Amino acid sequence: IQSFTASQTTFDCSNLGSNSINVTASDASANKTTKKEVVNVQDTIKPNLRYKNIVIYLNSSGSVTITPSDVDDGSNDNCGITSYEVSQSSFDCNNIGTNFIDFSVQDATRNKVTQSVRVTVRDTFAPVIKIKPVTLFLNQYGFAVLSPNDVDDGSVDNCSISNRSLAQSVFTCGNIGTNNVGFSVTDNSGNKASVNVNITVKDTTSPINKVRNPPVYLNQSGFAILSSFDVDNGSSDNCGVSKVTLSKDRFNCVDLGKNVVDFTTYDASGN
Repeated sequence: IQSFTASQTTFDCSNLGSNSINVTASDASANKTTKKEVVNVQDTIKPNLRYKNIVIYLNSSGSVTITPSDVDDGSNDNCGITSYEVSQSSFDCNNIGTNFIDFSVQDATRNKVTQSVRVTVRDTFAPVIKIKPVTLFLNQYGFAVLSPNDVDDGSVDNCSISNRSLAQSVFTCGNIGTNNVGFSVTDNSGNKASVNVNITVKDTTSPINKVRNPPVYLNQSGFAILSSFDVDNGSSDNCGVSKVTLSKDRFNCVDLGKNVVDFTTYDASGN
């Protein structure tokens, strides 16, 4: 045999699998014999996987979704990649922080490469504050306590609220009236929202009267004056007595004997 020839000698990715070719043998006298042969083309080269670690951000609903293209950084294969996959594509509040997922690429002949990829999930949405105005009433000791739950009216966060706080929680007689108080809400990622809320402080507690029945002596002119200090025996109020009145404080000979006098105390709130 002088020579062998084939109908096809070059193969590429388009010839993967079984290929039928003609092989011809020739002798010196130009006698030829041709036979069909099967050439099986295989690709055993794995894809060249290239990846990137990524940072993703939760949306207002507390979730985020990725695709393989988000972590792919130009992976390639001698015959082309047919499949890109990630082991996890959906993330929520439970995934905040560092997560490791598998990123895989595969070619047409099932050559596959897998790589661990770091996906960092972050929440940058601040809570949405909802508040309500509050009216506080001082107790018998002249103070009232406000809690964050008193002013919160259903504040929400895409993940969860970890802390509610007030700039001021204890109110006394010096706070009677309207007070502008800061209210803050913080989530688990440290995102914080703040707003001012009106806190109205009122004193509705009346003074407590303590009196004594003093004698009044007319002077040589038949006249006497009664002072509130003569009657008061330690009256008190949670915020202090601001005014004392007597229904009658002047007496003369006509008033000899017992007289009923009204002793009235007022505080600054008009109680």
